[in-house]
Amino acid sequence: MTGRQRGDGTDGGPAPAAPSRRGRRTGNPDTRAEILEAARARFFETGYARTSVRSIARTAGVDPALVYHYFQSKRGLFVALLDVAYDPVIVVKRIIEGDRATLGPRVVATALDLWESPSWMVLREGVIQEPDLWPVLGGFLADEVLRRVVSGAQPGDQAWRAAGVETQMVGLFAGRYLMRLQPLASLSHDEIVRLVGPAVQHFLTGDLHGERGR
Repeated sequence: MTGRQRGDGTDGGPAPAAPSRRGRRTGNPDTRAEILEAARARFFETGYARTSVRSIARTAGVDPALVYHYFQSKRGLFVALLDVAYDPVIVVKRIIEGDRATLGPRVVATALDLWESPSWMVLREGVIQEPDLWPVLGGFLADEVLRRVVSGAQPGDQAWRAAGVETQMVGLFAGRYLMRLQPLASLSHDEIVRLVGPAVQHFLTGDLHGERGR
């Protein structure tokens, strides 16, 4: 062989540059973190309910299939984003399994157990320090938890019941953990369940027609 050795199997000249990759990226070690960052931006911008997996994938520059590969669902992505160890499906199952006459107290007891568990303490601090998390978290809980809890009610009442429960629970969270209102901040779980549980029960199973003027 004469002349410069050719390493590309062609007749002379340098090997051609590899063609540039087009289209959406496939997975790499940083993809999961990039998807989480994109999800954070989308959730903060448009809220949980109005954010789609497709919009998150578009922001991250990946195929939507990668979002499902890493997180299985939008709910799973949000749980991972907030570093929450409890899947909402498990929480809902814990609440709805049992006598509907004690549904309200179970909602309150479950919420207190979660809010004061080690894994949720990070979330609590994040909500306290980042006001933008309030509407995002509220939308997540309404769509993934309360919607399922009130699913057994009449369709026309479900939105009212979910809103009533959400109001009670947001007030409880704010009073106990944000404003540290006394005696609420110092009450035991059992005392709070006894005091707040009946109000939540009313919104879940009580007669709302009178309040709505029907």
